[in-house]
Amino acid sequence: SQARDQYLKTIALRDEWENLQRKEEERVQRLEFIRFQIEELNAAALVPGEDETLANQKKLLQSHEQRAQLAAQVEEALDGDEGVLNGLKSVLSKARTWMQMDGNAQELAHSLERALAEVDECSRFVRSYSSASDSSPESLEKVQERLSLIINLKRKYGQSIEDIIAQQAKLNSEIDLLENLSSRLEEIEKLFQ
Repeated sequence: SQARDQYLKTIALRDEWENLQRKEEERVQRLEFIRFQIEELNAAALVPGEDETLANQKKLLQSHEQRAQLAAQVEEALDGDEGVLNGLKSVLSKARTWMQMDGNAQELAHSLERALAEVDECSRFVRSYSSASDSSPESLEKVQERLSLIINLKRKYGQSIEDIIAQQAKLNSEIDLLENLSSRLEEIEKLFQ
């Protein structure tokens, strides 16, 4: 009975070993393929929401000329010789003179001072925006290349970056499983020796 149990155990181990041997070639091929996929995904280093950020950057880079023209027009309207700032300064000066003659004009002068401060802030914003605007063709090219990579990865691995990252986690789990399969095969081989 003990010999029979040992015999059955040996047959079961041999069957498992033969089954694992048949699957070894498939496992090695699958491991290579998964490693390639993981390497591709690791190299991409995707960040959730990155595609939306890049799409916005692309839109901004593509509209640079138009935005620069609009900013120049706004800056001229605010800061030009006949711009709003000079007009407000002139009106404020007159309102202050008026206020000196009649205290009832004080509220008007204060309102104009606030308006001048707001318009001056707008003018500073436009100047800052114009000087900080990135228009390099290289930047647009980099953004387009990155978006193209993300589109290709979406085609292969999922509809969104979050799906791709989830797929990457699944691949990492699968590679662990396949690598442990090899160690189980080695354990069984040792039992036969």
